[in-house]
Amino acid sequence: MRTAKPQARAQVAKLAKLAKLAKSPKSTKSARSASKPVRAAKVKQYVYFFANGKADGNRNMKDVLGGKGAGLAEMTNAGLPVPPGFTISTAVCNIYYEQHARIPAAIDREIDEHLKRLETAAGAKLGSTDHPLLVSVRSGAKFSMPGMMDTSRSTATAASSRCSATSSSRFRRMRSSTNSTP
Repeated sequence: MRTAKPQARAQVAKLAKLAKLAKSPKSTKSARSASKPVRAAKVKQYVYFFANGKADGNRNMKDVLGGKGAGLAEMTNAGLPVPPGFTISTAVCNIYYEQHARIPAAIDREIDEHLKRLETAAGAKLGSTDHPLLVSVRSGAKFSMPGMMDTSRSTATAASSRCSATSSSRFRRMRSSTNSTP
């Protein structure tokens, strides 16, 4: 299971509650229901893959994939040279906060399945010392989320530390030419 910083979780929960209150009609019933946990929309798919000119999503799915995810899907479908990858839907974020900083096992399995597909499409393996899979973790939600950039930077820093400790000279050369202070 993955966990988040308590401050970021509290900020997002507060913002979600305010957003729900702003959208709902002004009545005591809607004010009472705003204090109940928000259920994520039922989604059959939580992870969307893109590679080799075909994507599970498209540009009209910004609410599901976020802006960057929808853009990547559209560029892939248009035949532009986009490296293979996958997008975790915005519904997972809602579920994560509903479940008190936990991702349900079924979604974790779906992420793992797509990671294996990505390793196959890229011809590299995450954590490999011979041919490591290099990934970019990006936040692309439709609305800015407090703490998300810190989470992305922490993930990227952890990945950089692990990969730079490997024997991959290609990664070290690439990292040294693009390394900058956040």
